[in-house]
Amino acid sequence: MNAPGPINSLDEAHRRATADGNQWRGRLINLYARAEGRISDALHRVEPDRTLPLLLSQKISRLKKLSTDPLLIEELAKLEGRLGERNSLVHGEGKIWIDPNGEWLLQLSQRRRAGDVQHMLQSDTVKSCHAELHKLVQRLASKLKA
Repeated sequence: MNAPGPINSLDEAHRRATADGNQWRGRLINLYARAEGRISDALHRVEPDRTLPLLLSQKISRLKKLSTDPLLIEELAKLEGRLGERNSLVHGEGKIWIDPNGEWLLQLSQRRRAGDVQHMLQSDTVKSCHAELHKLVQRLASKLKA
């Protein structure tokens, strides 16, 4: 068998890609958790005696109904539009693929009643995805300050 390079170097490249992909996955999950925390805090301030919904989608929906601020409603709608990504990050089974240049692709797979769902995160686009989500969460946090 003629391997294109030493097997050890492929193992090390895959370990680095796995660590990097999981690190980015964790960063994105943390941003979603931060947004959910701000939304929960806001709901608790508005309705202190009411039990919080369990699901983030329910929390967003309730806050949108309670809000009179069109900009906040717009930001919440943007977050709501990203819930598929969030659910894949949190609940998806991950598999890292790596190309010969060391670029990675994180494949997140979920089995659902309606069929399997696949979400992909690429090493060359994850930074822009993180930056967009970070800005969205910052805007939400500033809108939801006490």
